[in-house]
Amino acid sequence: MSSNKKIKQSSLKSFLIAPVACPLDQTVESPTLQILKPHTTKKRSLSPNIDKSNTFSDKRIDENISIYDIGMYTNRLLKPHEIEVILQQIWKSECDFQFPVTVNCKKNLRFQFSWLSKFTWLAYSLKFDGAFCKFCVAFANNEAEINSQLLGALVKKPFRNWKHATETFRNHSSLQYHLKCLSDTDNFLNIKKNLSLSSAPHGYF
Repeated sequence: MSSNKKIKQSSLKSFLIAPVACPLDQTVESPTLQILKPHTTKKRSLSPNIDKSNTFSDKRIDENISIYDIGMYTNRLLKPHEIEVILQQIWKSECDFQFPVTVNCKKNLRFQFSWLSKFTWLAYSLKFDGAFCKFCVAFANNEAEINSQLLGALVKKPFRNWKHATETFRNHSSLQYHLKCLSDTDNFLNIKKNLSLSSAPHGYF
């Protein structure tokens, strides 16, 4: 009888104690915590940095560059109202504006405000820190290449070689495609002046 009682007590003890010390509970909980913890940390550390960087970049563009900057209208097909902006409303700096400095042959050179008065077709782009011919931006096209006069600096690309600026501007003034663009400019402005929008040709307005 006593031996049977001992056997029953020991089996009862093992039955009650076993669930408490069961190793399965520990092995299920421990890996779950190790997987979720690093996954959550990565999400928090990456997203704020990306958002701040993009916001800062967009604000700089909006605050510093005018929507009438000549650089906004290059290398694309222009609508009539955009051509009108280029000819009559393009952004022009104040006379005391401090243009960015470019180092050329150990000399600090920059765009000169006086050039805008000397060459009435000239426009400065703060977006590119370069010069453009506003008439050629408005009207020049690839047909100029037929006469071996490729459209490059001042038309398709910003001109930034300030050391040779005056010489380059003078040469540009005598190019055939530039003279054609001057004629197109006069025609455009005359049509706008003499005709109402309702009777204007569809080619321009």
